[in-house]
Amino acid sequence: MKVGLRRPDGRDWDGIMHVNPALKEKAFVLVYNPLNEPVEKEISIPLYYTGLTESAVIKEKGVSKGKKYKLNRDYSVTLKISIPADGYNWYVVE
Repeated sequence: MKVGLRRPDGRDWDGIMHVNPALKEKAFVLVYNPLNEPVEKEISIPLYYTGLTESAVIKEKGVSKGKKYKLNRDYSVTLKISIPADGYNWYVVE
């Protein structure tokens, strides 16, 4: 399943998330920056469709050790993202 994180408008970051609750890696988050300057923001990641209920481990660019997040009541987490100018970044949710 594909989930849009923000409607693309070319004026700020854009993002999508692919979800499969049957896998160890429950979600793959891809964020893109169309601007000519780096973007650092805190965004809400909806994890309802991942099947996770209490916590999630999120790894930036698939590094071996991730950070554990407690899910909010709406099954989301607040993630600080960093995207280079005219570039992208990705995260794996377990």
